[in-house]
Amino acid sequence: MATLVDARERRLRGVRLLMADPELAEGLSAADAATATQSLVVPIVDIAHGEERLLEAEPEPRGGLLGLLVLRGMLVREVELPGTAHAELVGEGDLVLPGGAAEGCTVGWRVVGPARIAILDRQFVSRVQEWPQVLARLTTRALRRGHELAWQSAIRNQTRVDHRIHRLLWHYADRWGRVTTSGVSLDLPLTHECIGKLVGAHRPSVTSAIGMLERRGLLRRPSHGTWLLTRPAPAEATPLRRSA
Repeated sequence: MATLVDARERRLRGVRLLMADPELAEGLSAADAATATQSLVVPIVDIAHGEERLLEAEPEPRGGLLGLLVLRGMLVREVELPGTAHAELVGEGDLVLPGGAAEGCTVGWRVVGPARIAILDRQFVSRVQEWPQVLARLTTRALRRGHELAWQSAIRNQTRVDHRIHRLLWHYADRWGRVTTSGVSLDLPLTHECIGKLVGAHRPSVTSAIGMLERRGLLRRPSHGTWLLTRPAPAEATPLRRSA
């Protein structure tokens, strides 16, 4: 992972992981949490628009990298095959690996909003073994992405594009939405082309479907990058866990 970890032009800073992501400390006793917080210091890197190349390098097989943990921001991972493209949204709390390209396909990353990434490197892997509860929660994070992709695959198989978009936005709202007096607000600065890759549709169809949702009163766009879901979620969506 030389491109990310050893980039000499960048000054990597350290952060106490359990302070940056307190959920990882759940299950630890107060004494263990305090000790783990002091010990588990990891390098972080801030990635802005145009710096996606830092995520494109393949990790060294023997480098001991556990993964990259998104502490803040949002990224889109795009996989392209001849004649088709698929996109995945990655956000706060997700554990990912960089690279991932294979023969016949290309993988690219795009920063949706400035992101802060924690690098769970060989040193972290060595230290974290003292607290298996933390490692178990990170494993759950990695497995959760499999569930997310299954959700997205099911949504992509819906016949109507407007149904796909509506359900996908509610699915994202379950993780990142805020309950307001007007509905559920979701900050998601995605282009229609990117949404098309997420739901498996062409951009013109996405534009038409979004307009249909707005006319039916299911969706509003208060500002660029903000989606306001104004009606109850479809029955297939999971319940919201966040409020503000």
